[in-house]
Amino acid sequence: MYVSSFDVRENIINTITTTMTIQRSSVLLLLATSFLGSTYAAATSSTTAASFANDSSTFGVDGIHDHRSLQEACPSCSKRKCCNKTPDCEWVGSRKKGDCLLIAAPPATPPPTPQPTDVVTPSPTPEPTNVVTPSPTSEPTEVVTPSPTSNPTPLPSSAPTPQPTEVVTQPPTPQPTVAVTQPPTPQPTEVVTQPPTPQPTNVVTPAPTPNPTSVTTPNPTNAPPPPSPPTSTLTIVFSESGAPPNPLPECRGDCDDDSQCEGDLVCFQRSSIEAVPGCTGTATSGFDFCARRPTQNTVWLKGDNGSPSANFPLGLCEGDCDTDAECGPGLVCQQRTGFETIPGCIGTPEPGEDYCRYPQLTFVGNPPPATLGLCEGDCDTDSDCGPNLECFQRPAIESVTGCLGTGGSGTDYCALRLTTNTLFLKGNNGSPSENFPLGRCEGDCDSDAECGPGLVCMQRTGNEPVPGCIGTPTFEEDYCYDPNGDAPSPSPGPPPTYAPNTFGATYVPGDLSQPCDGG
Repeated sequence: MYVSSFDVRENIINTITTTMTIQRSSVLLLLATSFLGSTYAAATSSTTAASFANDSSTFGVDGIHDHRSLQEACPSCSKRKCCNKTPDCEWVGSRKKGDCLLIAAPPATPPPTPQPTDVVTPSPTPEPTNVVTPSPTSEPTEVVTPSPTSNPTPLPSSAPTPQPTEVVTQPPTPQPTVAVTQPPTPQPTEVVTQPPTPQPTNVVTPAPTPNPTSVTTPNPTNAPPPPSPPTSTLTIVFSESGAPPNPLPECRGDCDDDSQCEGDLVCFQRSSIEAVPGCTGTATSGFDFCARRPTQNTVWLKGDNGSPSANFPLGLCEGDCDTDAECGPGLVCQQRTGFETIPGCIGTPEPGEDYCRYPQLTFVGNPPPATLGLCEGDCDTDSDCGPNLECFQRPAIESVTGCLGTGGSGTDYCALRLTTNTLFLKGNNGSPSENFPLGRCEGDCDSDAECGPGLVCMQRTGNEPVPGCIGTPTFEEDYCYDPNGDAPSPSPGPPPTYAPNTFGATYVPGDLSQPCDGG
């Protein structure tokens, strides 16, 4: 008899399917056996259940032992030795205490189920699986076929289409294109014309403006110094004793003091061949030359050993000093042995030369062990400070007049108040009591009652100037002032110019009653 390959394949599939059905039935039989045993064990007496709990090594958690369910007591024996020798009986419990129980036969194996089990069969199924068949399908697949298809693919065809494409056509179009035409247009273009316009442009002019700008300037600065003229070589045009017949121009010498120089030039005193700012060359050793000092805190040699006497005491960032006595009020002489920087000063100091500068804030102790000196703390009242010094009261890290640095927050320092109308913090909230009522240009006040007779408390919310007072008021602090005394002063004008510090030290300007150059 002829048997086709199709019939053979169908017989093999039927055989495998039948085998898998029997396997699934076996799994269900085991599950049913477990379930029936658990149900039967739960229905046994409380005594039997307690015995099961006492001997967990003999019975499982479901009360089934050796795949057989325990029933009622064995009627023929009640002793352990006898029970173990009796068929269909088994001792349950400890060696001395327990029960002899009949052993029930295991339940019958359930027949196979007509429905498939949840276990996936590894053999092929009559229904299609989720795995895509490699052979062609009647419906289009999600994967693009590499071979041509009967229906158009999503890819645009390379042939011309009857509808316009998104790609701009190359030939000229009758309508204007987006690209700007090259010939001049009758209307102005968006490109700014190069020739000057009658109206101001948006570009800020570099020259100073007559009115203040809206940008807040850093505290405190003034306009940048004028550009330095071209440097020239040091030249000696006068070498006799006495004053030259005419004031000397820049980079010319020999001068003895500032009065022998033109305009605002100052005499740079040299003991050897020190470099003169703004000039080139060295010239003869020990000759002095007129030069331009860019800022008040630019290091500058003004004399040596007290000569010329007109330049002593020395001002801020001036040298060469030997002691603090050769420096102006509120300044100290920084002794140097090499290339040390000078806090608060800019420029290149001469190696080994000594310069006058503001003192650094220094914490000595609280309470102080002795009378405090200039810029030393922590003071509580003026009596903690040395002669002519007052205790500058600080709630935080406010700048201390005539001192460098910030010091500890809330620490009070002794400072030199050169004039009675120099702004000065003397206390806060009525403390210390001996400083209240506050005097003129003193703070921090909260009401007119905390100010002396004839004075009122100026309530401030920012950097407002205080009428009749000089110096830089602390931000938002309130000061007492005389409304009937000095005319409501403009602020004394912009503070002195201090060029940026190139040495990394913080410069806090002080209030001096005389120019720092001793003039």
